[in-house]
Amino acid sequence: MQRVSPYCLAYNTMEYKARLWNVPLGGDWLQACMGTEQKIHNRTVERPDRCEDRGQNDVYWGYWRIGFDEPECITRWGETWDKGCVRLGVHGVEAPMWGQKYNDDWYQMCWTTPGHLPGISNDFGFPNDCQQRNEEGGGMIGVWEYHDGNCHL
Repeated sequence: MQRVSPYCLAYNTMEYKARLWNVPLGGDWLQACMGTEQKIHNRTVERPDRCEDRGQNDVYWGYWRIGFDEPECITRWGETWDKGCVRLGVHGVEAPMWGQKYNDDWYQMCWTTPGHLPGISNDFGFPNDCQQRNEEGGGMIGVWEYHDGNCHL
């Protein structure tokens, strides 16, 4: 079992792969691969998300997308910016995302990072939008909008 890449696919998520071995002569390699359990982080994962035939004498690899126990893939939100009323009945809040690595999938990390914002007791859920605002790294911003009856503009 090995990581496909050192980079994160989403919040708390990485991809692993393993080569399939010992399928009996004449056996169905794809079926065997799709039925293979794998122990990852001391948890049994029922089957791979996908299997690939590498075209080298029935060499199959199983791929597992693991969304637990991946601490290097846990991003968080920085200090929030209250944008006030952004349109009639809607209030806006923004926050920078922290903890991503340079080659992680930043948009996917942003879309999947829980909305526990510093200084706000409510869980805002996942962002309504994610925006890259700085080319030099660290510039991913989560945007939340919520109903606010006091926004009369």
